[in-house]
Amino acid sequence: MFKYFLELSTVNQIVAIAAVFTFLGVCVAVISRLNTSSSTDTSTVSATSVPVEIYQQEVDKFQQTLDKKEQDILGLLKQNKQRQQDATATPEHTQPDDIQQQKELENQLPAVRADQLFTQTESPIHVAAEASFRRAQIAEQANDYLQALSDYQRAAQLAPNNALYLTGYGTMLQAMDQLDTAIGYFEQALASTINTYGEDHPKVAIRCNNLGGAWRQKGQLDKAISYYEQALAIDINAYGKDHPTVATYHHNLSGAWYQKGQLNIAITYLQLALDGFKNAYGDEDYFTQTTKKNLLAAQRERDSAQQK
Repeated sequence: MFKYFLELSTVNQIVAIAAVFTFLGVCVAVISRLNTSSSTDTSTVSATSVPVEIYQQEVDKFQQTLDKKEQDILGLLKQNKQRQQDATATPEHTQPDDIQQQKELENQLPAVRADQLFTQTESPIHVAAEASFRRAQIAEQANDYLQALSDYQRAAQLAPNNALYLTGYGTMLQAMDQLDTAIGYFEQALASTINTYGEDHPKVAIRCNNLGGAWRQKGQLDKAISYYEQALAIDINAYGKDHPTVATYHHNLSGAWYQKGQLNIAITYLQLALDGFKNAYGDEDYFTQTTKKNLLAAQRERDSAQQK
C-alpha cells in the first residue's frame, strides 16, 4: 500500500493522512462502545477491557468495508472511462457530470487506500497490546508479578497513548516501589486522558488520584495533596458531594494530611469521608466502618496530644 501513497499528489497525500485520523476516531468509538470498565476506580487499574477477539472482529469488518468501497470506486472509474472512450473524443462531447464524477472518485480512492494501509499495519499492534495487557492481568492475579510487570510494560510500549495500559504498568511499578518510573507512566496516562476527554472528566480524576498515591508513597506530601485535591474537585463537579468516589478522595486527603502531622485537617476530611460512605453504602459497610475506626483513632491521638 505504501507505493499507492508515494504516487499520490501532495493534496491527495493530505487527504490520505486525514483518512488515517478518521479511522483512529472509528477505533476510539468502537473501544468506547465495547469497554465496560468502571470509571470509578481510584488507585488501581480496572480489570475489564476490550476482548481481543471482539476488537479484531470490528477491525476485520472495517477492512471488509474498505475493500468493498475500493472495488466500488474502481468499478465506477472503469465505467466512466469506458463511457468516455465510447463517446466522441473531442472535449465538447464529454459530459461535464462525468468529468466531475471522475475527479470526485479519484479523490476518494487515496483516502480508502490509506485506511486499508492503516488497518493492515496498526491492527496487529493494537491486538498484541491488548493481548499483553490481558496476560498481565492474569499473571497479576496468579501473583506472578515479574511476568505481570513484563506484560504490562509490553502493552504500554505497543500502545503508548493508551491510558489504561500506562496506568496498569505504572500501578505495578508502584507496587514494586519503583516510584519515579511509575510516576512517569502515571503522568503519561494523565496527559492521554486529558487529551481524550478534556480536563474535567472523572477519568482525569482517577489519573490524578493515582499520581497522588504515588507521590504520597514517595513522601512528597504537598504534591500528593495537590493531585488529590484536583481529583476531588473534578468529581464534586461531576457527581456532587455525596458520591462514593468523592468520599474516597476525602479519605485519601485525610491520609496525606495525617502524614504531614496536621491532625485537625485530617479529621475534617475523615468526617467528610465517613458521611459520604455512610450515605452511599450504609452504616454496616466495610468502608464506612473502616473510616469510622480511623476517625476515632485520629480523634484520640489529637486529644492525647492536647493533654500533654
